[in-house]
Amino acid sequence: MAERAVQIIGSEADWDQMAGNAGIELRDHTAMKVDSSLIALQIVSRGQGAATISEDFLRNYIK
Repeated sequence: MAERAVQIIGSEADWDQMAGNAGIELRDHTAMKVDSSLIALQIVSRGQGAATISEDFLRNYIK
């Protein structure tokens, strides 16, 4: 995982749900909060963090 987690406002449970599904426990992992998936994707694409993002939205961004 990238050094910093990007938390999308309105999706606060995503990181904990993902960790629970993987059977791991996360430390205090949120370094920054943003108000849209697009902003989160821009941060991730610059290598400045990691985010949990809808697969459908991600596909549209990659295209």
